[in-house]
Order: sequence, then C-alpha cells, then structure tokens
Amino acid sequence: MPAHLNLGREGEALALKHLLGLGYEIVACNWRKGSYEIDFVCVDGDEVVFVEVKTRSSNVHGLPGQALDRNKARSLIRAAVHFLNDRDWWSRPCRFDLVSVLMHGTGRTMEHEKNVIDASAALGRGHSSWQPW
Repeated sequence: MPAHLNLGREGEALALKHLLGLGYEIVACNWRKGSYEIDFVCVDGDEVVFVEVKTRSSNVHGLPGQALDRNKARSLIRAAVHFLNDRDWWSRPCRFDLVSVLMHGTGRTMEHEKNVIDASAALGRGHSSWQPW
C-alpha cells in the first residue's frame, strides 16, 4: 500500500479513538456513494456529525486542516446530502467537524475543530439553506 494511504489510515485510526473517547456514536466509517466519501459519520447528542480527517507527516506543505478548501467542503456537503437522503435523516441537525493529525517523528498532534463548514456559504449564492427545514 502506498505510504500516503498508510499515513491516512493511521490518522483515521487515531481520530476514531478520539471520537469514541468523546462519546460519539460512530454510524459509518469511510462511507461512500459514487465519487463521494465521508471519513466518519457520527452522532453527538442529537446532531449528525460529518467528520473529515486530514493527516500529514509534516507541515512543509501547510497544516493538515489547510487541505480543507472550498472544493473539498462542497464535496463533503454533497456527500452529506446523499447520506441524509439514504437514511431519511433530514430532520436532524448536522455539522461538519475536522480532525487534523500531524505525525512528526514518534509524536502525534491532533486538533478537533467543530462546525468548520458553513454549508450555505460553501455552496455559494442560490443555496440559502443546504438542509430543507
């Protein structure tokens, strides 16, 4: 397996342990539909949480979270729409979280940011609300 995929899987394993430690219910791991993918779908209280995990071995090319750009945000929102449609969960409040993992030598640094995507802003004009309630 290519090194970058191993790195990503290791970061996701650390993120999963972190999310479970917070008491999140894990609903899906590496959920896919067509070209869309969500690293983790969780439930935190009454909220559905779509979690993106970004892992880097160094910050030479920027911090892990900087890879969550507008295009990636749009893709995550579209994936979430498919997930919500499949589960008929449109009535549930949702948010998008980012877990950034930096692997440096034998150390690991992790940051969990909640509600990192403003879905209406990421989709652009004409999308006053990405959820139909």
